Formats: sequence, C-alpha cells, structure tokens
Amino acid sequence: MLIDKKLSKLRKRKEDLEEELKVKTLKDCGPYKIDKTDFIVKVIQKLDERIKIIVDKVQDNEKKELKKINQEIEEYRAKLSLDPDSMETFKQLLKDIRAIKEVSLDMELKISNIQEKFAIIEAYYENIDESIKEAVDGLKKNWDELIDEASDKEDRMVNRKKAFAKETEAVVSQFNAEIQEYYKKFVARGPKSTKNTLDEGLEAMITAKEKLKDFNSRKEQHVLAEKLFGLPISSFPELKLMDEDCKEYESLFNLYDEYKKALKEYTNTPWLKFEVGALKKSCEEWLMRAKTLAKKKEDDVL
Repeated sequence: MLIDKKLSKLRKRKEDLEEELKVKTLKDCGPYKIDKTDFIVKVIQKLDERIKIIVDKVQDNEKKELKKINQEIEEYRAKLSLDPDSMETFKQLLKDIRAIKEVSLDMELKISNIQEKFAIIEAYYENIDESIKEAVDGLKKNWDELIDEASDKEDRMVNRKKAFAKETEAVVSQFNAEIQEYYKKFVARGPKSTKNTLDEGLEAMITAKEKLKDFNSRKEQHVLAEKLFGLPISSFPELKLMDEDCKEYESLFNLYDEYKKALKEYTNTPWLKFEVGALKKSCEEWLMRAKTLAKKKEDDVL
C-alpha cells in the first residue's frame, strides 16, 4: 500500500538518524569539527511531525468511512426488522435482502481496506481511541451478522413468498392479456396501418407512444417482481413488436408533424412578411429528409 511505503520510508530515515546520534555527531571539516546533534534532532522532529500529519489524515478519512459503513449496516438492519403486510411491502423487503447480498463482496473489501489502514495507523501511531479500535475490530462481525439476519428473514418468509408468487403470476397474466388486446387494435388502426390517412396515422402514433410508455413502465415492475419471486421472466412479444413498429415510423410522422405546423405558420403569415426564399428552403429540406427516409426504408427491406 502506498501510504505504508511512504511511512516506512520516513520511519527508516528517522531510525537511521537516531542510530547516527548514538554513534557519531561530529563532522570533520578541515581543522574544525562541527557538532551535528542539534541539526539531526531537528530533522528527527520534522520526520515525527510528517509521520503524524500523514497518520492523522489517514485516520480522519478512515473514521469517516467507518462511520459511513456502520450507518449503512444499521439502515439495512432497520429495513430487515419491518414485517411486510402487503404485496408491495413484501416486494420491497425482498429487494432489500437482495441488495444486501449483492453488495456483500464490495462491503467486505471496504471493511478489509479499513482494517488494513488502521493496522498501519496503529503501527506508526499509538494514540488510537479504544472505542475506534473496537469498532474496527467488530466491523466484519457486524456485517456477517447482518448477512445471517437477511438469510434467516428470507427463509422465514418462504410460505408467504409462494403465496405472493402465485398472485404475481395472476397479475402478469392479466397484464399480458391487456397487451394482446391492445395489440389487435394496434395492428388494425395503429401508426403502421395502411387504412389510416397521414393525420390519422399521426394521431395513432401519439396515442400508441403514450400507451406503450405506460405498458413498458408496468412491464419493468412486473419483471422485477418475477425476479424477486423466482418466477420465469415474461417476454411480452407483442409489446416488443409494437415498440419496433413505432420506432420504425416515428421519423416519418415527426417529419409530417413538423410539415403541418410549418404549413399552418406559413398560411397565417401576412403577405408583407412572407419570404419565398424561406419557404423554398424549407421545402427543399423536407424533400431531402423524405428522400432519406424512403432510401432507408428501401435499405431495410433489402
């Protein structure tokens, strides 16, 4: 560790100077002899000060990290103490248990790092608060106990988990039926339907995007619930098809929507303010974008 190397180098320098004090402090300079005692003592003092500054800084940082980890453990423990009384609170508890287990390895690395840093501090600095030492020594045990509590809590909820899993299956099945029912309408008169006029297609696109936004939001919640209860993950293929169709025709209807708004603006522009050049430029831009969309469509088909 970089800090350990730095401190070790400073302490080695200090020890060498202390040995020099014991052996020889007079330096021959021609006819004169210079006593280096005061100089060496001052250098040793400076080295002590430098070591203390580094150790104090490390200790302050690790105290903050220690406090942060202990707070996280207590927050997790408070969440585990709750007794769920509904599907939503039960799902939240499962999410909390899952979160604890997922961060376990990362937390163990953090704890190991703190313990290593405090071992370095203790090696170079004796004045460490006993309460801090006890907190550091007990950190791993505290986390291991929380992991055990999470596992015990999960084991005790097996029967309730099965009941909520069945309820989730029913809710997901109903949601899937709702998607399939809407899909029939989408195919018949959605943005891709050839029965629509451009205006009807634009309106269908706006409606479909709002509906699909709602569906996808609910889908995420249902998939999360399936994961939490260990159920097979539903794919909702019709929802995927509708998303793909909307994405395919979105550029076309965006262009048409811009064209409609611009046409309305030009229609309402007084003749004195009407700029033919601007209209011509807009028409050329719309035509270019329309050709680009048509070319892309041809490439996709090929």
